Amino acid sequence: MKEKTIQSGQAGGSAGVKMSAEVSQQEDYMNFNDRVCRRKKNRETKTMTPSEEYYLKQKIRRQQRQLEGLQKELKNPAGIKEGELTDREKMVLHFCCSMTIAEVTSLHLSAGHKEKMVEDIRKNRCRSLSTEDVAALLHAINEEMMAGTNLFKELMEDTKWSMTSERPNKRFGTDWRDMK
Repeated sequence: MKEKTIQSGQAGGSAGVKMSAEVSQQEDYMNFNDRVCRRKKNRETKTMTPSEEYYLKQKIRRQQRQLEGLQKELKNPAGIKEGELTDREKMVLHFCCSMTIAEVTSLHLSAGHKEKMVEDIRKNRCRSLSTEDVAALLHAINEEMMAGTNLFKELMEDTKWSMTSERPNKRFGTDWRDMK
């Protein structure tokens, strides 16, 4: 690297300050600019053969397909197709439907039958779930159902009140008759 000495404005000019600066930086930029311009000029004047054009178009199409694939992957990183249920969702669906059908038909299942049913659902419909995953999922479903019973109870009481004008809170003994 070439260095340039710049004199400070002091008397006699004896105290000089050295600053690192490339003298040839401007020359390098000019050479680079000339090379780029020559390349552009060569590209403009060069014509492609039909086979070169064909292969270039094929390469562009391939890159476009790759770009589309990457965009789809960014939208759906888990690789789940739109409209398809995950294995966890399938497990919840089949378990809840089976339990509902068992309750509606007054079919009393023992714990062994329920475990076999869950294992059959896992083997046939939800293969990617492990037995530990299924156990954790059923535990979460059970907790949610227990929490949901309070909600359903309140909804049913409100529905009864709106249909019969009988207040659901019986402990105070109030209904619409005392308001007459």
